[in-house]
Amino acid sequence: MSDRIEHAGIVESVDGGVVRVQIERLSACAGCHAKSLCSIEKKRQVMTLRCDAPLKVGEAVKVVGESSLGMKAVVLAFAVPLALMVVAMFVAAKAGCGEVLAACVALLVTLLYYIVLFAFRSRLERVFSFRVESIN
Repeated sequence: MSDRIEHAGIVESVDGGVVRVQIERLSACAGCHAKSLCSIEKKRQVMTLRCDAPLKVGEAVKVVGESSLGMKAVVLAFAVPLALMVVAMFVAAKAGCGEVLAACVALLVTLLYYIVLFAFRSRLERVFSFRVESIN
């Protein structure tokens, strides 16, 4: 299995160091085991990426990312909040809270987790980044 995720695309706009690339989902996505978790649900999607390369509107490019980051993203987005929710519910139940209050505590802990993720989004964007490569 390749350690890169690649999608062909067309440059839609260039504004300073920010490039908008329209990518199309390939037929290979149909057989991908992670297709339900992938952000490319539509047939076409526009991605906004930072790029210093001199690109022109209409130019064919590749959007490249590291596949190893996919599992990290799944863990941060789904596994950690689920674990926090379950632990918070059991701790609240053991502390003598009722079922409804324990469920509310679990939801509050999950909400706080997503707020923290949102607060650190700029750091996460640096870790989970795609780059644009020219197809020349």
